[in-house]
Amino acid sequence: MSVGAGILGREAVLTIAGQPIAGVTTKGLSIANEAVDVSSDDSSGYRELMAQSGMSTLDLSISGVTKNLELMRSCIVNASKIYAFTLTYTDGSIVAFDGFFSTLSQTGESDTAFTFDAAFQSSGAYTFTPGA
Repeated sequence: MSVGAGILGREAVLTIAGQPIAGVTTKGLSIANEAVDVSSDDSSGYRELMAQSGMSTLDLSISGVTKNLELMRSCIVNASKIYAFTLTYTDGSIVAFDGFFSTLSQTGESDTAFTFDAAFQSSGAYTFTPGA
């Protein structure tokens, strides 16, 4: 009996400005649509929501093992905190967006690898292109 196909985390490739981020072990993508309440007396006591969202947001979180200091350098040195992101899935589907570099934290114990966590927030529209 075969089990349905899935996606391994390592097979979903994340790039910033076309370059893969070194050491990433975890990627998290969250998309949210804010509902717009248009209920009125005419709604007979039931909530009615507009078909369009008031605001749509995409948040990206990543974690990994620090292999170089490029993320930290970008966070500190670059005046612009907006970067072009592309997340490509195994079937060729792509999520693309411009993201604001909102947080970076690094941790290292004396006997383990130095690790990082970073978060990015969408700025402007994001797109989904289906794969094959």
